[in-house]
Amino acid sequence: GARSPRGVVNLGLWTGTADLDSVQTLLGSPFVRDFAPTVQTQIISRHHYMPFCGMNVAFRAAVLPAMYFPRMGDGSPFRRFDDIWCGLVMQRVCAHLDWVWTVGAPTVVHTRLSDPLVNLAKEAPGISAHEDYWRIVDAAPLAATNLEGCLAEMAAYLSAQADGYLREWGRALVVWVDRCGEAARRAAARRDPPSAPSWPTARDGSEL
Repeated sequence: GARSPRGVVNLGLWTGTADLDSVQTLLGSPFVRDFAPTVQTQIISRHHYMPFCGMNVAFRAAVLPAMYFPRMGDGSPFRRFDDIWCGLVMQRVCAHLDWVWTVGAPTVVHTRLSDPLVNLAKEAPGISAHEDYWRIVDAAPLAATNLEGCLAEMAAYLSAQADGYLREWGRALVVWVDRCGEAARRAAARRDPPSAPSWPTARDGSEL
C-alpha cells in the first residue's frame, strides 16, 4: 500500500514562560507564566500557517535550503520576525510539495521573560509588514516539483516585488540555496559508501 507521509520539519514547544509576542504579553495572556502545552505531536494542515519559532526546531538535512532566516537587526527595518518569516516560505513550499510539518514534542524549559515594552518597539514595524508579507508569500506561483526549483521560483518572485525588503530577501535566498547546495555536495563526496536515499520524496516521486 501507499506509504504514509513523514514529517520534514518539527517545531518543538516549551514549558514555563511562553514565547509570546509583545502585544499578547502586555494584554496579560494567561499563558505568560506556567505554560504547559500538550506534548502530543500534531500534523499542521497544509492550508494553515503556524507562527514558526526557531527556539526548538528539528528538520531533515535535505530541507536546509528552505530554512533561511531573512536579515533582521542592524541595517534592517525589522526585528524579531526572522524565524516567523522563514516559516512562511518553508510552509508555502512544503504545502506545494505535499510535505508534512508538525508541532509538539519535544519540549524545552523556557524561563526568560524579556521586556514587552522593548519588544513592542522592536516588533512594531514587522507587525504591520507581516499582514502584507504572509499574503504575498502565500500568492507565490510555484510550479516546480522539487525543493530547489520551488525556492528558485520563490526567490525570483520575491525579487520582483516593489518592496525593497522583499527584493533583498529574494536575492539573499538565492545565495543561501546555492551555499546549501555546495555544502550538500561536499558532504556527499565525504560519504563512503554513499548513504541510501530515504524519505521525504518530491511530488514527482524522486528522492530529495
